[in-house]
Amino acid sequence: MAMTNNFINKKEEGHVHGNFNKYYEFNPAQERLKFITTEIRECLASSSSSSDDQLNICDVGCNEGNLTLALHHLFTGGKEEILPENHQQSYYYPKATSELNHIVQRENHVLEFIQTHHRQDIIYEHHCDLYLNRIFYGSGIGTSKHVARARASHEALQVLNRSPRTTTGTSTAANIPLSFKSKDVMTVTTPSSSSREVRTLGIDLDEKLIGRAREKNKKDTVVFEPVDVMTPVADSIVKAFLLPVTKLSFNIVCCFSITMWIHLNHGDSGLFAFLQKVSAWTNKHLILEPQPWKCYRKACQRLKRMQCPLPIEFSRLKHRLDVQKVIEDYLMKDCGFRTKQVLGHTGWTRKIMLFSK
Repeated sequence: MAMTNNFINKKEEGHVHGNFNKYYEFNPAQERLKFITTEIRECLASSSSSSDDQLNICDVGCNEGNLTLALHHLFTGGKEEILPENHQQSYYYPKATSELNHIVQRENHVLEFIQTHHRQDIIYEHHCDLYLNRIFYGSGIGTSKHVARARASHEALQVLNRSPRTTTGTSTAANIPLSFKSKDVMTVTTPSSSSREVRTLGIDLDEKLIGRAREKNKKDTVVFEPVDVMTPVADSIVKAFLLPVTKLSFNIVCCFSITMWIHLNHGDSGLFAFLQKVSAWTNKHLILEPQPWKCYRKACQRLKRMQCPLPIEFSRLKHRLDVQKVIEDYLMKDCGFRTKQVLGHTGWTRKIMLFSK
């Protein structure tokens, strides 16, 4: 029996354009923030003209604004940010499992991981409970078994660091960047910034998500607008945002995990047009998280499981397995960037890249 268009649209929601609901529950903002280190922030903030007293940032594909607001906070130089309990699993410390194993072997503990998973909106969420000598020491949630286990190990290291039972001396957990101060909150230390005013624009094609972002936003210097980046209206919104401060472009443009959705819906030519556009929007830096081809395959597999049609452009794409290299080469050769740098890899093994003019 044929589905109605309304039903199809509801079922496809988020899986065609990437505008997922509750996106930051399965891909937390901290997965990207951890790569914007003090050194990187100082470099990005200081690389513009010293006579420029403002730093303008644009976050393209901002969803409901969690990452946009967190980036703004980093660059405004707040000393502390208190994150609620449901953000405690947002940090991914890859070496936690190996460090815990080292302690376990040295002190003859019995280590046990109990892992389960369930499907949440077509995406699998993995849970891991960690026991030492049959005593519960921590749990972790992640998009893979590896990430869930690392987060559970991170919690266990924190407990061992505080426990008088451990005889490890200087704990390996001491150098973990984020530390849990209590059950309910954790503190993220951020450096003091320059005296520049920071203004941030977040855009997304989903009006509902932008509505949620606006509800969260308490700052006059952060603006959220619903618009499709591929339309001329997006250029008009950018100009309107920059006009009051007599600027023609942003210092930093961020595009986290959106290249695939542009590519799937607008084809090869649309991808290049998008790269040209966001490159023109910045006078200095582009922070990009391009999805590799395996993400395309998974996105289409989800649609097939949901019995939804694949994007029309998918079968026409010429750039597939080499899509990341194509994006990097195009930005360097055709978009005016002089340098590129890999800032790191997320828990989903995606590169966070910095391109600079």
